[in-house]
Amino acid sequence: MNPTQVGNLIKSGLLALGVSSSVLAWVSNEVWMAIGGLVLTVGIAIWQIVSLRAAALIASVADEPVVEEVVLKDKVLAKAIPSPKVVALKGKTR
Repeated sequence: MNPTQVGNLIKSGLLALGVSSSVLAWVSNEVWMAIGGLVLTVGIAIWQIVSLRAAALIASVADEPVVEEVVLKDKVLAKAIPSPKVVALKGKTR
């Protein structure tokens, strides 16, 4: 499984946990739904901010065994990604 698939599995697990926790009788169902919805919304937003950054996406692509090399125009970004497969474009860039 690649990192995107793992992330989607975690998001699905959080959703299932939020929905199943609403059936607990400690407080009313409406309160659990409100709390679960808020927690899931904040969690998913944070997960997407972290996982969808350009550097994280490029690194996950570079980690795939079928990828031989990732060439970037941005030399600073290429140096920031700790993978031997990620290199900066040589020559002129716009």
